[in-house]
Amino acid sequence: MSGVEGRVMGFGEPAPRMLDRLGRAVILGSLRRLKKGCLRVRTPDGAAYRFGGVRPGPEATITIRHPRFFRRMLADGEVGAGEAYIRGEWSADSAMEAVRLGILNRRFLRPLVPLLWPAAAMAWMAHKVRSNTMSGSRRNIHDHYDLGNDFFALFLDPSMTYSCAYFDEELLAADAEVGMQALERAQLAKYRLLARKAGIRPGSHVLEIGCGWGGFAELAASEFGCRVTGVTISRKQAAYARERMARAGLADRVSIEVLDYREITGVYDSIVSIEMLEAVGHRFLPAYFRKCDEVLAPGGRAVIQVITIPDNRYLRYRLRPDYIQRFIFPGAHLPSLGALTRALRPTALGIRDREDLAAHYALTLATWRPLLLEQRQALFALGFDESFLRRWEFYFAYCEAAFRTRYVADWQLVLERRE
Repeated sequence: MSGVEGRVMGFGEPAPRMLDRLGRAVILGSLRRLKKGCLRVRTPDGAAYRFGGVRPGPEATITIRHPRFFRRMLADGEVGAGEAYIRGEWSADSAMEAVRLGILNRRFLRPLVPLLWPAAAMAWMAHKVRSNTMSGSRRNIHDHYDLGNDFFALFLDPSMTYSCAYFDEELLAADAEVGMQALERAQLAKYRLLARKAGIRPGSHVLEIGCGWGGFAELAASEFGCRVTGVTISRKQAAYARERMARAGLADRVSIEVLDYREITGVYDSIVSIEMLEAVGHRFLPAYFRKCDEVLAPGGRAVIQVITIPDNRYLRYRLRPDYIQRFIFPGAHLPSLGALTRALRPTALGIRDREDLAAHYALTLATWRPLLLEQRQALFALGFDESFLRRWEFYFAYCEAAFRTRYVADWQLVLERRE
């Protein structure tokens, strides 16, 4: 069921341009194909529409505050919707549910390919210049992680863990926002799970590729009695992690190095890499796994936690940058399981076991988002503005919706040498 429900009072109507009017006609026409769930739309001229309701699903109400929203959607699809959100051109009672509706109905909605290709071509070219060469990787990481430790501390738990947590079954089943203490427990539980899967023992020498602020390295060294060499290409993260190890009395057991993964040398009993592989890029996946193969000791084990995209969407994803690549993490790349398997073939390593943490990531993101929004004034005091806050709010909502719908996965992959 769809159609105009009536007028909403109190909304001004900026004069729409021709592309705005065309975009409105195309977008609203496309939404009439929506089947799962229900989307209510309020437009700048005060009209109210209701789409969907044919099948059960999420419900959301979006308020379009400027006709330019339609032009952005017409030109750039989901990326345009994200940019319009950043600019305050639309809002929602739940941005996450609005994105979830879009994902669940993607095969019903009429594609906008004829008008998308010019913007898509420009976006692809811009993304290509952010290739993850050694110099490119440093630039890309700087643009994301070097926003400042104080910024990330606004929403991360005390362990400063910026990756999926691992919740107990009761919290996962309740699927409700959890507090900071529960989040910290779940992050430490994730670290312990990874250490067990990696076979870490007292005296082991562990390599962590992409050590972040040092949360895993601290726990592994203190609880499992191992030595850890952590590598990162973020100087701000490295400085924080070194100070952390000194405070914890672990400086003699944990070494933090500013190194690209391609520069790693030595031999290690175990390798752990937590959501770093997304910064490698399709072109360099074979080089990453060759390095793991080169430095992993005989009988050793590597555990890689990585966000992936399904194989049937991988080529399309590679050709058209998404919201995250455009506005959050330049150079980011989600591999597919097929791409990972192919990159592993020239090495002696194979996937022995895997576990998908998608449900855990949805809950992690559902916790981070309100924590960040609660710190609005602290964020502004750091020099960030409202559009930056909306950029990250939409990022968390976008990712949570993707994990809830299994549009993406978050695998823990256990790698061992093939016999």
